[in-house]
Amino acid sequence: MYICAEKKKIPCAASGAAGGWTFTGEGVEDVQGAFTLHADSGFTLAEFDTADWLRTQRAAGSLVLTNTPEAEPQPEPAPPEPSPAEVNAQAIAELSIVQAEMQAQTDQALAELSLLVAEGGGNHAV
Repeated sequence: MYICAEKKKIPCAASGAAGGWTFTGEGVEDVQGAFTLHADSGFTLAEFDTADWLRTQRAAGSLVLTNTPEAEPQPEPAPPEPSPAEVNAQAIAELSIVQAEMQAQTDQALAELSLLVAEGGGNHAV
């Protein structure tokens, strides 16, 4: 099988499916505009024009003609809502961090106060 395009004969394989055609073979990706598909015997099997198709996809050794619209991108699904147990666990973890910070500040203040008292508590006139 081969394609005749712009006075060139390009060997290829072709397959048609609902909504489009796929041509594979070295150089088919360069085909543009009107072309014909022939059996090895020279019999014309079909006539095509790339302009008649909704989309034309080209890659090395491949030409796809299709009337199938490009798929719409699907939005990312939203992450699942946390369960009440997960919310509680997160809140407890955050409270534990705050409690530890407050305890460290309290310990520091008590240490400073103890040091101050041990040094005589400062100068207080009585």
